[in-house]
Amino acid sequence: MEETALVERKPFTATGDAGETSTAKGRTAKDSAVVNALGAIDELVSFLGLARTKLSETPEVESAVAHVQRTLFRYAAVVHSMRGSEITEDDVRWLEQKAVEFDRDLPQLRRFILPGGGEGGAALHVARAVCRRAERYVVALNREKGVCQHCIPYINRLSSLLFVLARYVNIKEGRSEELV
Repeated sequence: MEETALVERKPFTATGDAGETSTAKGRTAKDSAVVNALGAIDELVSFLGLARTKLSETPEVESAVAHVQRTLFRYAAVVHSMRGSEITEDDVRWLEQKAVEFDRDLPQLRRFILPGGGEGGAALHVARAVCRRAERYVVALNREKGVCQHCIPYINRLSSLLFVLARYVNIKEGRSEELV
């Protein structure tokens, strides 16, 4: 019986040590507009994952956030101009409908609120801030290369939905909003 050599597996490639990364379109500078946009979207998906771990008392919000996470994977592929499903007007409309649906149960705001509340609400506020950063990078990428027609409206509506969801979770958990 022939022995096969064991190859040590490493969880890194070191191919990015010169400041470039591999994408579906080849090697790209790590500080390029597309990598900045994709990185912020990745951060957003991760923060949404963290938020989901804090939403056991509001399964309706957890479900909406899970839907958004899945859509953001498609969104990242579209932003990168890979072949695949587009972000559509229906995707934007879904965000709008969810924002209106959850906002119905909230008191009207006439002043700013400090982000915070419970763990779930605070995590959603952080996700909203990361979403705004992703939006800035997508807008910059749009100026440089162009993005799909509904990419900017989608990320803009998403930050609005995340704000509403943070408030909704905090209200459902009995957390008061600190007005400024």
